[in-house]
Amino acid sequence: MRFLSIGFYVKIALAGQRGDKLTICLPDHLTLNVMRNELMDSVFIKKLCIDTVIGVYEWEKNIQQRLELDLELSCHTAAAAQDDDIRQTLDYSVIATQVTELVQAEPIELIETVAERVATLLLANFSTDRVQVTVHKPGAVPSAETVGVRIMRERS
Repeated sequence: MRFLSIGFYVKIALAGQRGDKLTICLPDHLTLNVMRNELMDSVFIKKLCIDTVIGVYEWEKNIQQRLELDLELSCHTAAAAQDDDIRQTLDYSVIATQVTELVQAEPIELIETVAERVATLLLANFSTDRVQVTVHKPGAVPSAETVGVRIMRERS
């Protein structure tokens, strides 16, 4: 049995088999339907370095700064591994190229915008139902190694 925390005050015990639909009753007659997911593998890219125009300040709009992206895409890898066939998995070279082209296509002010656009691209162009995108902007705060944003998105 696993526990799922919702907000800061509700803890729910999840039981049942994968694929089971669970109905959880919440306060004020709210109902949450939860589908137990199959176990999922993932393909990831860590610290994809992209130099681009990024920032809200006027001086940032005239220079390129480095962003570092961590990408994780859920997928099934067993068939690709069994057949040793890249066509049956996510090609991280293609992912890196498309993400780089997107981020460099036009100036963007917020790293939050970068994260959302990248997540949208990954869900639209690749065989994945769930992505996690982390965007680091090293040097943005002199006393910190990096700052950033991490988002998780699912295909709706």
